[in-house]
Formats: sequence, C-alpha cells, structure tokens
Amino acid sequence: MQTRGHELIDRLLSNVTNFKSAVQSNFKDSIFLDETHFPIGRFDPVKIILRANVLGLSGVDVEQQLQKSNIRVEMADQDTVVFLATLADDSDDFKYLESALVPILKVLQGPIRETQISLSWSIEPIAGISTRDAYFADSEFVSAVDAVGRISADLIAPYPPGVAVLAPGEIITKQIVNGLAATKKAGVRIAYASDSTLATYRVIK
Repeated sequence: MQTRGHELIDRLLSNVTNFKSAVQSNFKDSIFLDETHFPIGRFDPVKIILRANVLGLSGVDVEQQLQKSNIRVEMADQDTVVFLATLADDSDDFKYLESALVPILKVLQGPIRETQISLSWSIEPIAGISTRDAYFADSEFVSAVDAVGRISADLIAPYPPGVAVLAPGEIITKQIVNGLAATKKAGVRIAYASDSTLATYRVIK
C-alpha cells in the first residue's frame, strides 16, 4: 500500500464504477445508491449498494440466488443488497458478478415499491426491569401469542441491520411479535433468539 496504494485504489474505484455502469445499463431507473444519498463525507465508494426496492424485488432473494453462484454479499434485506469490493478484486471478478447478477435481477424484477422501514428503527423499547435483573432472573418459554405483555429474557435482533428489537428486561409487545414474524417470513435472519423459529419466546417467570 505504501508504494502502490494510489494505483491500487484508483484501479478498484475504476472497477466499481465500470461495474455499476454495466449493470445500470440494463435498467431504466437508478438502482444504486451514490454520494447524493448520503451526508457529505459519509459515502464509501467501494460499498456497492443495490436498491432492490427500485426493482420491486427482495434483496434477500437476490442474495440467495447469488449464493448458488458461490457469490457472497456483505448483507441483504428487503430493500438493499450491499456488495463490499476490495483491493483483491480484479476486473474479472466484477465481470463474473455482473454476469451472475443481471439475469437474477431481470427474472425477479417487479413493480417499483417504497422503501420499507426496518423493524429495528420503528420500535420504541419499553423497560420492564433492568437488564441485569433480567439476566439473572428465572425464565421460561411461552408461545408467541402468550409472550405479549411479558418481559423478555432474550436479546433479539434481525440481521441486517443487526440492531436489537428486544433486549433482556424489555416488554414484548404485539408490534414486536408481529414485526419479527413478518421480518423472518421475508427471509431476514433473526439473531440471538433462544428459539430461532419465533414460535416461542423466552420470558421472565
């Protein structure tokens, strides 16, 4: 990096730009986020962010299809797919991604839809007891229906974005139960729950 850093970074940025232009040429609407969507200084040009909602598809579905071609993404949710480009990626890698991605997008494409606000950003936590007390308290499993109004013994976070919807000691609401069920149904991974199916919740006795 000390002797060839500028050269390598310039090559990477060129590859990213060429890749985005090649993929974008197949679609009318702008499908990638760019610096105009971020505050000044907050945009990372080597993070390629695909706007799945603009194509009327699920980023989770795109991720699953790419995995069949042994392509991993940094993260995906209903609205976005994030690809992380590195100095180790050359032009052939970007062409391989393009050749796999474009057909998937064309097959899955549907009517444009509005951005969906992640459950993690729409929940107002309600404290029942302290996190410490919840951690040391006795717990039990109850059905999702019976969990409403009870105090959570678990930390539960959809990933992405990896931000907790429930923390130990917080009250489980109907909005949380329904929201987590819908998020899981959409294909988003639910992290840290004792019962990953969400059929039951671990609550304080």
